[in-house]
Amino acid sequence: VYLPDGMTSIPDALFDGCSAMEWLRLPETVTHIGDNALRGCASLKYYVLDQTEGFGLTLDPATDFRLPSNLESVGTGAFQGCGALTALAFPKTMQSIGSNAFSDCKSLSRAEIYAPNVEIQNGAFGNAPADFTICGYVNSTAYTYAMQNNIHFEYFLEDPVGTRTLSVAVQAGGQPITDGFTVRWYED
Repeated sequence: VYLPDGMTSIPDALFDGCSAMEWLRLPETVTHIGDNALRGCASLKYYVLDQTEGFGLTLDPATDFRLPSNLESVGTGAFQGCGALTALAFPKTMQSIGSNAFSDCKSLSRAEIYAPNVEIQNGAFGNAPADFTICGYVNSTAYTYAMQNNIHFEYFLEDPVGTRTLSVAVQAGGQPITDGFTVRWYED
């Protein structure tokens, strides 16, 4: 389904229950996705855009859903039950994610939230798989939501200043066991 360029809002319940829809082109001009707009679109799994880069997340257009770069809000239940979605990238422009917006998305493994102060309402990612991860900034609302809901959280390194890096190569008996790895952490 192609939505026209210039569209700024996806109306409430526009595609509610369209369980066979597999792809959707969301124009970059969309700032709001309405309540239940795509609820029950169980086959929805990828997008059509001119690019395949998320906001730091390299998305696979065959399996990942990229939200418009100007998006500000996702309404209540907007993507509830979209069981084929696997990864999401929320832009820095996000202001709110409604309750149950992405609940019951059984394949969702990762949500990268680049807005440090987005309002994430109760149950926004309800009934997520056990391996679901939210990624965001230190001391962000995404972090708070993840901790309050026992969801695994990974930090973005907003700025190399304030971080420490340690590179390690492991050897046994003088022989390398690994080629090495890097550990990076944030210090307040």
